Amino acid sequence: MSPKQRYEQNLELHGYRHDPEQANAIDHLQTLYHELLEPPPAKKTSSFFSFLNKKKSPEQTIKGIYLWGGVGCGKTYLMDIFFASLPFSEKKRLHFQRFMQEVHQHLQHFSQNENPLPLIAQQLAPSMRVLCFDEFQVDDVADAMLLAGLLDALKQQNVVLVFTSNIRPDDLYKNGLQRQRFLPAIELIKENTTEVLIASDIDYRLNSTVVPHRYFAPHNSNSEHDLQQRFIEFSVGHQPTTGLLRINNRDITALGQSEHVIWFHFEALCCTPRAASDYLEISTQFSIIIISEIPQMDSSADDVANRFIQLIDALYDNQVLLIASGQQAPNELYTGDRLAFPFKRTSSRLIEMFSENYQTRKRGSFL
Repeated sequence: MSPKQRYEQNLELHGYRHDPEQANAIDHLQTLYHELLEPPPAKKTSSFFSFLNKKKSPEQTIKGIYLWGGVGCGKTYLMDIFFASLPFSEKKRLHFQRFMQEVHQHLQHFSQNENPLPLIAQQLAPSMRVLCFDEFQVDDVADAMLLAGLLDALKQQNVVLVFTSNIRPDDLYKNGLQRQRFLPAIELIKENTTEVLIASDIDYRLNSTVVPHRYFAPHNSNSEHDLQQRFIEFSVGHQPTTGLLRINNRDITALGQSEHVIWFHFEALCCTPRAASDYLEISTQFSIIIISEIPQMDSSADDVANRFIQLIDALYDNQVLLIASGQQAPNELYTGDRLAFPFKRTSSRLIEMFSENYQTRKRGSFL
């Protein structure tokens, strides 16, 4: 079934509203889908004269898609439809931070090589004709400095890239350190993808029905007791423990943990230096995470707020069930200025994560 067929089937089955912006985006994904299914052109038989000429006709490349727009407008939903429609296994869909974590591991392996990125691309390419990045954004200076060389190496291997993002290409890594060195990466994205804007002001996540006993606000002694009860319920059949969780050679204090569920105080997760890779590792180890006392953050706590953004991105991307208490409603947890735009996405995701849709959704369940 093609992306457009799946999309139209969902409109009918689930009673979703017709959105012309989404329909335009799915048309672009449909075109890319058909291009990917076309057999490659037959190679011409070489001759003595063509050998003398020594000119190679450039291999036909397929442009990917850079799908961007506001929070909750359906970008991830459309990418998932496209990804599931591809009838081959040489495809990969993941969070950008997860991908860069893999790249850094490969860099360690090729540490003695002067130019390791082409070698890394050669290793990765056989398993991914198509590479999909959901919620693409660049915050880390080390990733930013690598990206141009990495994108060029993937291009040389004919890997087709599909991005979703809240940010248009020209604004990626805006105000970042050494941004001048990042600009070639933007040019590569623009050269090798078709930019598709979903110009919609609708945040579909806000229409979600919130499940009771999923988010408790404001935090107080009663909500702490409720969280404890939820932890006990999810630990049935397993012996819960307290103490330290070892992640990437560093300890994090847990209020409780059992086989599939772990309970943290917010301070342990976000108020000390943590990397995005820490949150990715936690989200793969546990399917249920409980967080106590998420505070309201302002500009003086931007470091803390940024870690929280990374945490929620990791939990959301890995479909982790979240139960939490906080001082304010999700859309009132940040009052600063610098992170207002990315935190809007975090608030939207939190609302969805506490909803009935998220509770019953598994990636690919709409297929």
